[in-house]
Amino acid sequence: MKRTTVFVPEQVEQDLHHYARQDNRPTASLVREALEEYVARRRQPPSLPSFAAQFASGHAGTAEDTDAILFKALSPHGDQLKRKATARTRATTATKSRR
Repeated sequence: MKRTTVFVPEQVEQDLHHYARQDNRPTASLVREALEEYVARRRQPPSLPSFAAQFASGHAGTAEDTDAILFKALSPHGDQLKRKATARTRATTATKSRR
């Protein structure tokens, strides 16, 4: 902790001593608490990066519905595999029928 000197009006000093006795606390403790609250109120909230919300879709729930959105027109394994399997079956059947 760092020591500092603060000049305050006499009435403020009297009030500080009064509240310190009332709360059974040192005056310095009240001053530290008041300064901490003041600084906390003045502190700027952390800012977002400049690219935040640049790519907003305008739709709520996009992150949760990613798979449904990506594969809306695609069937990543289903249709493609069925087509290949059907083509293989036809080729195998045609080969067997030639024998």
